[in-house]
Amino acid sequence: VAIIGDLSSGQSLDMSAYFQIADIDIPLLSTVSTSPALSSATQFGYFARTPQDDSLQGSALGFLMKAFGWENICVAYEDSAYGVGLHDFFRVSTEELGIEINNSDQKRSMKTEQLHLASRDQGVEFLSEM
Repeated sequence: VAIIGDLSSGQSLDMSAYFQIADIDIPLLSTVSTSPALSSATQFGYFARTPQDDSLQGSALGFLMKAFGWENICVAYEDSAYGVGLHDFFRVSTEELGIEINNSDQKRSMKTEQLHLASRDQGVEFLSEM
């Protein structure tokens, strides 16, 4: 028995942490979760994924910027596990390649925006994260 799913790194982190706390030994397989935080076999022993983690993607994006000859860039990213993880590795890659990030702007993810609106008690109800 295994669970296939979780449509984001954040969901995979939450589910894996819950399984560990509840001492549930069921494998969790994700086809989209790329957060490097999920790479710890000690912390997430029953988690597996099919894509590479954000470190490879961040490095590849840095090389893409270099291939286009871009030396000064601005970055906007969301405050999710995916956005922050990818941004961190992209920043390291661009620094190593001599590309300057002039501005780096973190945006609220849909989940954060929903929590913000809900905390204001405006009677807003969300049916989905999508």
